[in-house]
Amino acid sequence: MALMHQCQKYNLALCFHLQKFQQSNFAQDFLMHKFHHFVDTQAAVFKLSKCGLTRGQSAAIARTAQSLLIAKTQRMRNSLVAAAELDKAQFFRDKQAHELRSELEILRRNETALLRTELESISRALDALTQKSSEKIASLKSDVTFDLNNHKTERRALSTRIDLRIQEIHHKLTVELSTLKTRLESVKMEATQRAIWVALVTFGAVLISHEIQ
Repeated sequence: MALMHQCQKYNLALCFHLQKFQQSNFAQDFLMHKFHHFVDTQAAVFKLSKCGLTRGQSAAIARTAQSLLIAKTQRMRNSLVAAAELDKAQFFRDKQAHELRSELEILRRNETALLRTELESISRALDALTQKSSEKIASLKSDVTFDLNNHKTERRALSTRIDLRIQEIHHKLTVELSTLKTRLESVKMEATQRAIWVALVTFGAVLISHEIQ
């Protein structure tokens, strides 16, 4: 009964020391360095011998306790190493995610600046094209108006020249008709005079011929 009580007491002390070690600040040192927890087997054998156990039994219990402590220490080391590896992997993932976010942010800013520059360039080009188009349209409108005015002026000048030419021709025709009329009147008068002279001569000849008979 005393042996059972002593083993339970020793096991509780072992678990207490393991829990205190897990909560201590030596976990990092435990991970970074090769750590061995040695059990004072001589003191354990001495205390167990006082409880009525033989030296062989006490030594076997001490070695068993030492083996259990080493096994639990190894499991704790493995769990701490796994947790540290997970933390390390999480740290690298977070670092890579942060770097990726930073790169994406830089790319986004660069793309935004590039797009803004391109939009400003396109806007300036559109403004210049609009201004040039407006100037071209105004120039074409001015040219068309000028051509229309010239055409109207030329048409009025042509109409004036045609009117003057018509008046000139009409005047010439009037003069020529008047001249022709005068000539016709003169010819008519000459013909009348000739007819009268012919009639007089004929009448005189007839009279003379009657007198002679």
